[in-house]
Amino acid sequence: MKKLLFTLLIVALCSVYVKEVQGVSESETKTIDMSEIVTANNRSLADQNASRWNELMRKLDSTQHTTIYVPKGVYYFSQTLGIPSNVTVTGEKNAEGVSESSLVFTQVVRGIATRFPLNEMKAHTISLENLQISYTDDASDERSGTLIDFGAGYEEKNYEDYQVLDTLNIENCVIDAKKKGNSTVYLGRVTNATITHNIIKNSGLQNGIGLEFSKNVRIYDNDLSDLGRSGIQMYKFNGSKAEPIVIEKNRITNWMQRYGYAHFKTKYEAGIPVDVMNDSGIDSYGPQNENFIIKDNVLTAGRVNSENPNNTKIRMDYSEEVYPENMIFYTGIRLCGVTDALVTGNQVDLKGRDIFTMVYINSREKEDSTGIISTKPSNISIDQNKFQAEGNVRYPVRIFEGDVAANDKEKGISFTKNDFLMEGKLVNNGYYSFFTISSATKRLLLIGNTITMGTRMDHLVSVSDVAYNGTQVKLDELVAVNNTRNGALENTVRGNIGMTDYAYFVQDKPLFTNTNLYTGQYREPVWKIRLLKNSQVVKQADTDVVTKTYTFKGLDTLVVNDGSKYELVGVNESYQEVIRIPLTVRSMLDVPAYIIGMNEYTGTYGLTITRVRLFKDNMAIKQADMDGENYTLKEMRRLIQNDGSKYEMVGLDKNFAEVIRVPLEVKSILDVLEYTVGQKELSGGYRDNIRVVRLMKDGKAVKQADIDATTQKYTLKGLENIILADGAKYEVVGFDATYKEAVRIDLKVNVLKVGVTQNVYTLGTSENKGSYEGPILRVRLLKNNIPVKQADMDQVSQTYVLKGLDAIVKNDGSKYELVGIDEYFKEIVRVDFVVGGL
Repeated sequence: MKKLLFTLLIVALCSVYVKEVQGVSESETKTIDMSEIVTANNRSLADQNASRWNELMRKLDSTQHTTIYVPKGVYYFSQTLGIPSNVTVTGEKNAEGVSESSLVFTQVVRGIATRFPLNEMKAHTISLENLQISYTDDASDERSGTLIDFGAGYEEKNYEDYQVLDTLNIENCVIDAKKKGNSTVYLGRVTNATITHNIIKNSGLQNGIGLEFSKNVRIYDNDLSDLGRSGIQMYKFNGSKAEPIVIEKNRITNWMQRYGYAHFKTKYEAGIPVDVMNDSGIDSYGPQNENFIIKDNVLTAGRVNSENPNNTKIRMDYSEEVYPENMIFYTGIRLCGVTDALVTGNQVDLKGRDIFTMVYINSREKEDSTGIISTKPSNISIDQNKFQAEGNVRYPVRIFEGDVAANDKEKGISFTKNDFLMEGKLVNNGYYSFFTISSATKRLLLIGNTITMGTRMDHLVSVSDVAYNGTQVKLDELVAVNNTRNGALENTVRGNIGMTDYAYFVQDKPLFTNTNLYTGQYREPVWKIRLLKNSQVVKQADTDVVTKTYTFKGLDTLVVNDGSKYELVGVNESYQEVIRIPLTVRSMLDVPAYIIGMNEYTGTYGLTITRVRLFKDNMAIKQADMDGENYTLKEMRRLIQNDGSKYEMVGLDKNFAEVIRVPLEVKSILDVLEYTVGQKELSGGYRDNIRVVRLMKDGKAVKQADIDATTQKYTLKGLENIILADGAKYEVVGFDATYKEAVRIDLKVNVLKVGVTQNVYTLGTSENKGSYEGPILRVRLLKNNIPVKQADMDQVSQTYVLKGLDAIVKNDGSKYELVGIDEYFKEIVRVDFVVGGL
């Protein structure tokens, strides 16, 4: 009875405006023909139409569902149209399914908004279908106007307590803001909303679709174009763990068309420094956004060799001098202030001179009456998207403050199997890097991404050296697996990175010879792990699906350090390869050849070895210093001589039991012969990496050798005045091509043993004999310091004979001497020639 009375009341009130409504029965009130309430195709009745619409809406019974049918025609309104709960407004479609029912606003106002029932702050179940909604071309612009505006004022700290609309559907509408007002569609504090199969275009200074404080929203299969700021923006406090925001199969074209100019104008004219603007096609602004699914969308912006139109307009209105450098840019997808986001299957295509990033990730904080609300991006998965940029790109991907959850089990930020195609130029971003970490980030996973670009790129990942908010930037953990650039594996990284993992799905470690077992951990989707040798499977591991561990057995006969290529391959349950990791094959005890003249010797060890000792002829003479996987022996020049002794390295376990014994090869790469004081030259051979040889005296270089690269011989010349019997320390040092010391060998210096001994000469005799020692080649007789006779030499017996002396040696007061001459005709000894009786 009450329902009947209420229905009659509505009918009575409506009859004031439209006579035909007087005969409407209770059942007919569920569908109202709008042409019976307002007048089509008459702009002069816009005020009356708005008044009659809103009067009707005030009278509807929100406990019953009402359909407002809008016949073909153009309906003008000058004010906001309120819609209460339980109302569907639907238009008329032609044969092609295109709406022929238009709601046109003559002023830039809030177009369609929620009307609450009396004494209530929440509406429910509103639907807009098959409508064309727009402003007139000549409507005066007002920044506050939004064509569809389902939202209301709020206090952020209480937003959870009062959502304003539950269950909204906007479907098959053409919504055209004519580049006026604010956003085209705005949802604030709305739950359970669907926006699908619409054309949304020409927003004012803001977004095609904007969300705020909304949950469980699906934006599906819409066309958005010519947008003032972002295509679809999730401003703040959107989504929850159980109530996602789903953005799927939308086509978004040319965003950031007008807001950049307004932003510059406001700041510049207020004397505030102008900052970079880089809003995106799909944009999480933040903070406190959660659980986003961004899937199978197509985003396209810009034109080849053109700049963003905001930059053109700013320079035109303010001059090149005021605006010398572009500050307004395109970004593909921006993920700020959001946790738990999946971005998959999207296509992003950016063109022109003003591309900032393809993907931009950052934190966001906001201050309200309760304090600062801050959200750092975490658990962000960017998976199997196609990104293309043709033009100038500042940062292909830029990341700030990536976080992980408190349990540290989530991914952090991950890029998996994305295709990046860059045709154009990577602008110098400080490091010519593809992924740039600009502030402290916990974990970044890069798995199976492909990069195709022909221009300069120095690093896959770079961590900024510039402090952020006074703190040194650090990436705590980087996983980089199977990423390629132009088909080749790409792992170049730089900067402050705590840990780098190039395996991830399968835990790898060096593969040791002489061992039976090899174990590790694995992650899904890996199912089986195989060992390959020279690309052939030689062993499949046993796997424990509970502990996610794998174990190879019986490797001692399969793995040898013979130059073969060993790899670890993980496959999924379909036997498709997930990951392939090259393995380093190492000896349990690595014993490099010892180079004579090296003082410090280093090798590696593994498995059960805890100590390494040097043995000489089966006697331990030195224990190595142990550091991680390396062992080091010092003072080796003193310990090892090229004397035929047997040298060995022995690895011991923690109980001092011998594990392995390996012969030590003693090798010479610089030959140094003994030197005798007085020699002019010293020669020897060199090998391996030696390129320069120098003579050192008491630690200082005093001579550089001539090098014959063909014969690999060196020669030190002019030594007779350099090397003396003076007690100094002489060394011959070999250097490599970079002048790094390779080997240092002590030079043994011998003092010259030389002498001439004569038998006493008897005056008047013809001959005189004597002996000599040392490198004497000739013996000569001098008279008053002038050679007068050269002796006959017997090199075997080292004796000499001076002949014809009876005519030379006289008792005439002259001074007679004997001198020894070497092969260089240099005098090396001089003694008095003794004549008997004088």
